Amino acid sequence: MFDYLRLDIKTPPPSNRPMNQSVQTSHLADGQPNGSLTNTEPPDPLALIDLIGSEHFFKDLSDALVTVFGFECFHIFLYQTDAAPVNLANRPCDCKYKRGLDNFLKFTYVINPVFRAFQGNATSGVYLISDFVADDFKRVIDAAEIDIFVEDSETIGYRTPGWPKNMAECIVLIRLLNGMALDFSFLVPRGSRHAAACTVQLERLFPVLDRVVCRQFDIDPASFDGAPRRPGQEDRFQDFGIPGEKTIFAHGSYLEPRELELLKSTGSMLVVNAESNMNNGLRVAPFLDFLQHGITVGVGTDGMSSHLI
Repeated sequence: MFDYLRLDIKTPPPSNRPMNQSVQTSHLADGQPNGSLTNTEPPDPLALIDLIGSEHFFKDLSDALVTVFGFECFHIFLYQTDAAPVNLANRPCDCKYKRGLDNFLKFTYVINPVFRAFQGNATSGVYLISDFVADDFKRVIDAAEIDIFVEDSETIGYRTPGWPKNMAECIVLIRLLNGMALDFSFLVPRGSRHAAACTVQLERLFPVLDRVVCRQFDIDPASFDGAPRRPGQEDRFQDFGIPGEKTIFAHGSYLEPRELELLKSTGSMLVVNAESNMNNGLRVAPFLDFLQHGITVGVGTDGMSSHLI
């Protein structure tokens, strides 16, 4: 599955920050973030690659990232040119500033520097949110017709109502082929040494993270829509109590992982009909995969006569 996924990760990419801009590294006087830098190395690249195709890709990816980086909160936002952002994942899952998050997703995103940079064709890379604050950004704030708190103490000059105060944001921006982009936002207190450490780690991880996300989009673009999954046929089968040890399913040419799990967990049998599939120009069922999943597999004809075998 990953034969043509090339990972050139020997040399970390250069930072997208201007050369004359440095990251604050002073210690906090009143404590450290809730998250902690539990490791000096970024996540194992192979562990991230193994997530490709996961049914819960963004949940699993978030879990892998937050085990390493120091943070107060972490979000993955999906940006689209003609719609409001979609929140694909949070850590902690129970966001302490839900009102602020909702206000951002519904209203204040329109002036957010990262979203504006996305609309202005900013390239994929690792940033601090301050990298996107242009010299004339104050005029954008003054002209905004939405409720915000204008505060010079904030890195971007304003704060969304309900959003936590005095936070630095480490950003990973990844552009997708369809014109959308992902914003990985790590929030840490301003002035914390964790901002510098988190940024350095992200720059080292970026080549892998970028390729893993783009590959996931290639094989399962629906996992990026942020909407709850619509009930599938396996849900209908469960509703009527169909799966079970006395039930035989046929074909299985295009079964998804969650459907295979249903067959295995209920002891249902599956009969493949290779010649019938080929006669109709369909994919031959991957019966070896079925066997590896522990499913009882048979061979059938899908026809009235047995000589097809």
